[in-house]
Order: sequence, then C-alpha cells, then structure tokens
Amino acid sequence: MLDVSLDGVSFSYGNAGFALRDVSVRFPRSTHTAVIGPPGAGASTLLKLLAGELRPAAGEIMIGARRVN
Repeated sequence: MLDVSLDGVSFSYGNAGFALRDVSVRFPRSTHTAVIGPPGAGASTLLKLLAGELRPAAGEIMIGARRVN
C-alpha cells in the first residue's frame, strides 16, 4: 500500500463555486481514514478526485511518488 497525498487541490462545478479549494492532506499507508462532512462540504468530490472520476482544476494528487492527475 502507498501513501496518498493531495497538495493545493481545487475543484469547482462551473459557476456553482468551489466544491474544494486549496486542499492539502496526506493519507499515510497502513492507516484507516474517514472523510466525513455535512452535505455540500466536498467529501464526495474529494473521493471522486481520488478515484480518478474527476480531474482537479489546480494542485496535484500523488499516490506514492507518482502524480496521478
């Protein structure tokens, strides 16, 4: 298992404003992490970015030493 990190990631749904703005977080390998928040907080968008379903408007997503966005 590899470390996963986001550095300065932003994403917006057109004119609706930012769903995520300048998010930086690291998920170390061999740990369990939960992403929670109220509706509209960006948790689903974050998971879609990590899954590759969406592409960030800014920033980088790394899995291990490999940039994946």
